[in-house]
Parts: sequence; structure tokens; C-alpha cells
Amino acid sequence: MLPNTLTLLASLIALIKSASFRVVEPKCINGNWTPFFDRDDPSGDYDYESHLLIREKNPKEVCEHPTNVDARLLNGAHYLTAGEVVSVGPAIGLICENSDQSDKKCEDYKVRFCCPKEPSCNNGYWTTFFDRDNPSGNYDYEALSAIQNENPGKVCASPIGVDARLLNGNHYSTSGEDVTVSASLGLICKNANQKDRKCEDYKVRFCCPKEIVEPECNNGYWTPFFDRDNPSGSYDYESLSDIQKENPGKLCGNPTGVDARLLNDAHYLTAGEVVSVGASIGLICKNSDQSDKKCEDYKVRFCCPKEPIFQCPDNAWTDWFDRDNPSGTGDHEVLSVLQKENPGKICPSPSAIDAQLLNGEPYTNGGDVLSISPSNGLVCLNSGQSDKRCNDYKVRFCCFGESTCRKEDWTPWFDRDNPSGYYDWEGLATIQQENPGRVCSNPTAVDAQLINGNPYTDGGDDVVIGPTHGLTCKNDDQDDKRCNDYKVRFCCSKVSEPPACKEEHWTQWFDRDNPSGQADYEALSNLLVENPGKICAVPSAVEAQLLNGNPYTDGGDVVTVGANIGLLCFNKLQPDGKCNDYKVRFCCEPAEPVCPDNAWTGWFDRDDPTGHYDYESLADLQKENPGKICPSPSAIDAQLTNGTPYINGGDILTISPSVGLICKNSDQLDKKCNDYKVRFCCFGESTCPKEHWTSWYDRDNPSGYYDWEGLASIQQDNPGKVCSNPTAVDAQLTSGAPYTDGNDDVVIGPTHGLTCKNDDQDDKRCNDYQVRFCCSEETPSCPNDAWTQWFDRDNPSGGYDYEGLSILQQEYPGKICSSPSAVHAQLTSGEHYTAGGDIVNLSAQGGLICKNSDQVDKSCEDYKVRFCCAGDNQPVCRKEDWTQWFDIDSPTKSNGLSDKETLYALRERYPDEICPNPSAFDAVTVAGVSYTSTRDALSVGPTLGLICTGSIQSDRTCNDYKVRFCCEGKETGGINHEQVAEDLAAEGLSLLNTIKDDVLPSKQQSSIIIDDHLIK
Repeated sequence: MLPNTLTLLASLIALIKSASFRVVEPKCINGNWTPFFDRDDPSGDYDYESHLLIREKNPKEVCEHPTNVDARLLNGAHYLTAGEVVSVGPAIGLICENSDQSDKKCEDYKVRFCCPKEPSCNNGYWTTFFDRDNPSGNYDYEALSAIQNENPGKVCASPIGVDARLLNGNHYSTSGEDVTVSASLGLICKNANQKDRKCEDYKVRFCCPKEIVEPECNNGYWTPFFDRDNPSGSYDYESLSDIQKENPGKLCGNPTGVDARLLNDAHYLTAGEVVSVGASIGLICKNSDQSDKKCEDYKVRFCCPKEPIFQCPDNAWTDWFDRDNPSGTGDHEVLSVLQKENPGKICPSPSAIDAQLLNGEPYTNGGDVLSISPSNGLVCLNSGQSDKRCNDYKVRFCCFGESTCRKEDWTPWFDRDNPSGYYDWEGLATIQQENPGRVCSNPTAVDAQLINGNPYTDGGDDVVIGPTHGLTCKNDDQDDKRCNDYKVRFCCSKVSEPPACKEEHWTQWFDRDNPSGQADYEALSNLLVENPGKICAVPSAVEAQLLNGNPYTDGGDVVTVGANIGLLCFNKLQPDGKCNDYKVRFCCEPAEPVCPDNAWTGWFDRDDPTGHYDYESLADLQKENPGKICPSPSAIDAQLTNGTPYINGGDILTISPSVGLICKNSDQLDKKCNDYKVRFCCFGESTCPKEHWTSWYDRDNPSGYYDWEGLASIQQDNPGKVCSNPTAVDAQLTSGAPYTDGNDDVVIGPTHGLTCKNDDQDDKRCNDYQVRFCCSEETPSCPNDAWTQWFDRDNPSGGYDYEGLSILQQEYPGKICSSPSAVHAQLTSGEHYTAGGDIVNLSAQGGLICKNSDQVDKSCEDYKVRFCCAGDNQPVCRKEDWTQWFDIDSPTKSNGLSDKETLYALRERYPDEICPNPSAFDAVTVAGVSYTSTRDALSVGPTLGLICTGSIQSDRTCNDYKVRFCCEGKETGGINHEQVAEDLAAEGLSLLNTIKDDVLPSKQQSSIIIDDHLIK
């Protein structure tokens, strides 16, 4: 052995022996301490304060995965003061074996555990958990939008928090999977993103704000409060449909608002319960949804719109009629009765009604809850008023022509009820619910008959009837206590009218799906991907039809239709369990290009549609007109060659400033494009400096349906390597030839990337493309005074340029906060880091790492970084307080491909190099990647170390880790790294190799960092 080596080892041994420790009180960060537990004493062989056994007896007080442990003697002294050999850790608890002690007897200990806080929902309330999907397809899709759609009224519009779990109740992060979780999104797990290509099954719940906003009833009136149910059964069921049925004439058919209260008048949100509330629902509270399994008792009232006074010619109004007063049950100015009592003075079907108080004031000044319609008249019930007394009203009717409805606009007849119970209830809302899609939301008229086909007035019953209500007949209101049986139909004069859109702005019809699976899914998001360039990103309207061309409402299905959605029909929501097959088209109204007049180029018309296309592509025009068009125009304008706007052509085409205009004959209904001309906006130069281009990306090939070089996917696959908003895109064939040489019909743009669809090509096959993006200098968002100085601690002369956060924090104590919110990187020349063209890892939590072997030329550029420290964060550990790195285990077949770097085992091997109770912990893979950046499921902590169990990983194997600990204070019990580094540097690199090969036993692994180069 070399003499110098012996000297070095002697120095190391002296350092180790001189080490001392300092008791540091354990901390419970982002958690709560449990009570102390003393389940055992050392009267046997052990004092066994096991976490597992304590949790078995105290499952509600002790969590499954504590983050720290506090061990004490029974007198409250720290366990270290006893000087005994014990095993302590949050996953262990405390174990003291009598035989390990010098006097063969342990002290008696107690322990408590730090349990992480449950996700908080301050100023809000938690919904129930939802598990709407499983990963049997491509995803486990627990998306907020889908949950809201499938569970109307059960999740607020804008949750302020989310709690995601595995089905067994464990926090979602324990799965170690790559998932997306947020309050505005929910949880999405994509099978393809996981190591084993399969997600776990998750459930989510949302935190909804308790922000109490008093409901308003603008342009309407509030009904009385209704309390029809209590929670003595399974629910408190204050539903609109039941209240309408039980209180005919006391509230409108389609309320515009609802006010829900506890019986003591407090707002319903103050109860903090899970309830469904809406103007079309009322309030429904299910006992089983509540934490204490019991709902409060609620009451509701509804906002009903005031009937507008129809503009009727003066000579078309009838006289005023006042046939009743409220001395009985109310004031009944019923049309059918007035027609009988005043034959010939009121037309059969008035088109409007006007009502006043007897003193001539508008009827709304009476403030009464009443029913008023031209087909029914006016009914005010004393029992429905707060003071139990109606005002006295008079009415008149508009008989201007006939209030007819076109034959084709009448719905079928509906007879949903009979008077065998308390009512004959032919209510609009219930008929709409039982016959989805068959009755419009706002009928303009109603027609009623006895079921034998005679006019409903022949029944002689006291009924409530109106186009927004339907018909209600209450047995108790009749002289003989029995209603006739009625049927109704409604006038839906606008049900089949398409949305407003100029015909030339409609796209073609799309039918991408059929209901043979779970749904007919004509979603805009899918159609945009499958039909690039054929639909605008933000349509202004959508029209849907059955495949036979009839209005989609004729299908009678429960569907979701919207301009930003398309059409969604789920089989399970239909009465017969099966959707019809639908098609959709979208309204794409073009925006006027913005450009100064003097910045437009001349007009260009290089092609005509005599072949397969009218191909006015930018690339070809630039080649054919050198110097006349800037490299990257900011806008494009197009016209027919006769000078009319291009939209007048009515063609389906691709148009963008980065592509030009492409019109394909085969895409048109008549198989022929119009002839177009284009011009471009060259306001300044939209060029990209060489140093701002990213690397080339070829993420897909056309072996499937597309060659899909999409910006979003490239950003996702290459985090930090492509800016969020590129200013330009460049495309090539993978051979390096210009993309236009492929002669394919493609969609290309800086915010899109490139899409080539095989079916759009003449030979049904795209070429293979690659793209790059222009990323001009982007400074991450950060207050100017919150940026640190620039740091350049390394250069790429070794294997890396390693500007790692943890190393920089050690080397510059107090100059970088513990958790930066952003990072900014540049080449040391001051250029944007992307100008280097290197593959780098960049993050606020990791800093910048560039590995030479990852680069095309096997050499990284030299980089510098700075960090955003907004707030009061301080470094976790000073440089001089970190121990060396330790790596005593690695994943092998003999240990089940696990890696265990525990504090207990490390202190057994290195008893004087690590303090017994470190204040902080750090771990990286042997390749230098932070443990937080791997996908392994780990148990970590400053008093535990690191445990990675191979059998629970998605790929059944762990990474190989090394760990270090923070021992605060000068007397750390560790090695003086600076002194060791100086000594080893003096001996030279050959000495290091000698130590590695000759001194260290082959089975013992040791790590020493000198100038951040790892010697193992």
C-alpha cells in the first residue's frame, strides 16, 4: 500500500473518531404529531414500539405512511440521551433489544409519529369521491368536465381544490405513476406514459367554495319557500318536479333561479353538506353522502320570470274582465270560464294577455305569486301568498288574428298521467324529462284535449294550463273531486332552425363515430385532430343532424351539443340504452387579418385548380418570387381571383401565414376548388436567428394514420426543450430535403407543428417529416428583485456541464432559496440556452444538467443559470453541514431489485460520519438524477434515509441511489469534505484510483465527491 495512502487513511480515521453529535429536535413539516404511544416495556427481550403494531390498535390516530418519528424516554428526554443501541425511523417506530445494551436492559421508550395533513378544503366543502373510469382503455380519465357532465349539480363549476386517491384510499402519489392532477382538470392517467403501460385505478373529489352569494331574481319574482320533505328517510328531497306537482299554479314551469336555505333561514352552504342545487332541480340532499350520514332539513323557493306584456294593436285588445275576487280561495280570471260567461267576446286562442290591479296599476305591483298566460288567463291562490290573501285583478286578451301554430311545429300528443291519484299532471318539465329531445325548451303555445279528442274546456274542470307549464288538474279543486283525463301537445316553432351562420361559413358534415360502442362521439377535439385544417379551432356555432338529415332533436336522445364540444351522446343515458347516429358541422367565421397597409406584399396567383389543387403555398411562392416575400409572414390575406373575399368561394381549404393557401379539389362537394390569390404581411421581419432554433424533432412516422409532429406532444416528450409559444416553425423531410418536396397535403404552423394525414394524400401515404421551432429569448416570470445572481460552477470538460441546484446551494450558502419557483438559463456568452442546440434537463428544482454523451457531437456547451427566489425561502442546509454521499446497496436479483439506503444501516457501517438525527436529507441516482425526478415509489426522510422496494415498482426494479444527510452545526459527526478534497487533490488522480482498487474492500461501496466528479 502506498505511504501516502496510509497517511490519508490515518487522517480519515482521526476525523471519524473526533466526531461528536448534537441532539436535534425532530420536525413535523406539513403534518401533525400524533399523541405519544408506549405500547411495550423492556421486561421481555425488547422494548418494541412498532409503528405497525401501534397503527393496528390506533388506526384513526396513526397514518399508514408517517414522514417522521419522535422517540423519547418516559420522562420526556430525547431517546439519544439514553445512549442505547436502538432502531428508530418513521416506518419502524422504535425497537430496542436488551441484548444489544451494555447492561443488557433497555430503557422504557415512547414514540409519536408525524402524519401528513389531509388535503385541505378551507373556505369550502368536499364533494363525494367519483370513480367514473378505469384504465381498461387508454386512460383512467377522472376529468372534472366529464364528472360534471355525468353528475349534474354534484360538482361546482370552479373547484378550488382536488383530492386524488387510489381506490384503496391511499394518496395518488403513492402509485409513483405519471399523472396530471389539478382542481381545474381532475385526474388524468395515460397508460402509455407508465413504465408498465398500465395505470392504477383512481378516484377523485373536489373542494367547492363556500362563497355565499345571495341569489338574485332579476326581472322576476320569488315564490314562497317550500319544505315538502325532511331527512328522516334517505334524503331531504325538495325537488322542483314534486313541488310543482304538489302545488299546482304556485310556481312557474321553468324557474330562472333557486334560493335554498336551512329551516332557520341560514344559506344552505353554511351547512357544509354535499347537496345538488339548481333552478331546474330544486335541492336534493342524500344522507349517505354526508360525513355524519344525516342531512339537515332544507327549504327552497324559486325565481319565476314575469310574463312580458305582448305588443298588441290597440284595436285587437278585448275589454277588461273581472269575474272573480279573492274572497274565496283566490282570484280566478280563467280564460275558459270567461269565454263561457262572455260568448263571442274573446277569441278561441288569444295571442297575449294583459293584467292589472282593479285600480289600474300593473299586475306586478301586487307582488303576488300567480299563474298568468294567454291560454289560461290569470289564477291567484290565497294560500300561495305570504299574507294568505291575493289582490283583486282584471284581465284582457289580445285577439290579433289567430295564435296558430304551423302543423309541422306541433309535437305529438302526450298523456303521461291520469287522475287516479291526486292529479292529472301533464307538466311540461316532466314531459321534457320523460321524453328527452322531443319537446323544445321554450314552447310558444300549448294545446290540450280530453283523451277522447274533445276540447279540454268540455271537461268543465278547474285546470292550470300554459305553454311553459303544461296542464295540471287537481282532484280536490273540482266540484265532484275528480278530474277528467287530459292530453297535451306543444308548439315548437323554432326547434329545427339551424344556428345563425352564413352558409359559406359552414364546414362540411362530419360523422366520425357511431353508437356501436359506448357513445356516438362527434367531439370537436377529435375532429380537429382527424381533419387538420378543415375546422377552425374556435367555431362560433354547431349544427347537428341525424344521418338522414333530420334535426338531431328528432332522435329523442339525451345529448350534449355545443360549438366548443360538438355532439356527445352516451348510450347509457338513453331510455332504450342506445343512441342514434349523428353528424355535425361547424360555423367558422374568418377573422380579418391585421397588418399595416404598407406592409402587405403584392398579390400572388401561382396555381389554378385544373389539377388536384389550387396550391398557393408560401414555400413555392418564396422560391418563385425571390426577395418579394419575407421568410416568416405574420399574416395572410386571400381572395378569389375576381377580387371577392376567399370565404365567398365556400371551399374547404387550409390557410395560414406559415403555409399559404391550399385548396384540394377532392375535399369539395363539387370536387372543384375556386381559383385563389394570396398576399402576405411582412411587417418587420418574422425571421428567427440561427441561435434561437431548437433541435430537429421527429417524434412520429406515418406507419399509422398520420405523421404527427405536433407542438404540444413534442413539448410533452421533451420538457424544457421547446418554448411555450414558438414564433416560427421549420419543417423538412427526414432526409433533410424541404418539406414541400414531399408534395403532401400537410397542416403546418408555429403553434401547431406539422400534421400529415395518410388518407389526404393521393397515394394514401405521407412522407416522414421532422420539425424545429423558433424560440426567441424568453425570461421566466419572476419579480426583478427576486432573481439570484448568475451561477456557472462547472464546464463540460468532464462528462457533464452540471449546474445543479443542490450543488449550487452547497457552494453558495444563503444565496439560493430552498425551493426556487423558476430557473433561467443561458450560454455563458449570454445567448438563450436553446441556442446551444443541446439536449438538457432544466427545472427550477434541479437546475441545469447537460450530459456530453447525449449530444450529437458528444460535447455540451457551457451554461450559466439563475433562480427565482420570490418569498422567504432559505437554503435547506449549509454546504459545510452536508455529509458525504453514501451508497451501500444496489438493486440486484438477490435483494429483489430493491435499494435500501437507510439511516440505521448507514450509521451501523459509518457510526461516526452521520449524526443520529439529521435535519435534512438528499438523494440522487448514481447518475446524478434527483430522486424526485424518478418514477420510483420511495420511502424517504431525514431519519429514515431511502427505501425503494423493487416489487412495488411499475417495472419491478429500482434505480440505484446514493444519499446524504444534513448534520447542522460545526460538529457534524461527518467528514471534513474540504480538507479531504484538498488532501486527495494533492495526491493526484492516480492516488484516487489506488484507493478505489487497493484500499476499499470489494464488497464495500464508497463515494467521494471531488470537484463534483464522482469516484466510486
